[in-house]
Amino acid sequence: MVQSWFGSTLLACVEVMSARGLGLTTSELATSGLGNFLNEASVNLSAKTEYACIAMLALAAHYESTEPVRIRSIAEAHDIPSRFLVQILLQLKGTGYVASTRGAAGGYRLIKPPESITLADVMCVFEPSMASRRNVSESTNAVAATLEDVWTEAADKQLASLRSVTFAELVERAQGRSNNMYYI
Repeated sequence: MVQSWFGSTLLACVEVMSARGLGLTTSELATSGLGNFLNEASVNLSAKTEYACIAMLALAAHYESTEPVRIRSIAEAHDIPSRFLVQILLQLKGTGYVASTRGAAGGYRLIKPPESITLADVMCVFEPSMASRRNVSESTNAVAATLEDVWTEAADKQLASLRSVTFAELVERAQGRSNNMYYI
């Protein structure tokens, strides 16, 4: 959804700029390789952010359980280095999303219900720049200012989209996918 909006917005921006004699035409865009980039655009995340979202999804899937989820089970199930996962879960604990239980039967669990935690909430812990608004410069260059406006608008749309997805929804989606798996 974000990538199609982003691509069409940038194309509209290029068309306006071209009509005003300010730069690239849509045909130049198509031959520049930027058009291919826009069609393949996706969210770029650090491994830490991706692993944090995976861990939160695993914890959300076990929210109703009275037993904490062990780090080893998450690490092995999702191929995440356990030392890295420990650091991630400690950071999530510091933000108040998870709690830990010590001992042989210890592990981690969500403190808040998965319905109240969004993908943006967790991603912004590890990608703080996502949460902060960009300062749009008062550029005298019309092309640069126009593009800065588009980048800011795209980032705002992306954040709004991520804020609309809760971990409860993600659990449902993941369960739906695993129910539709066919084994031979």
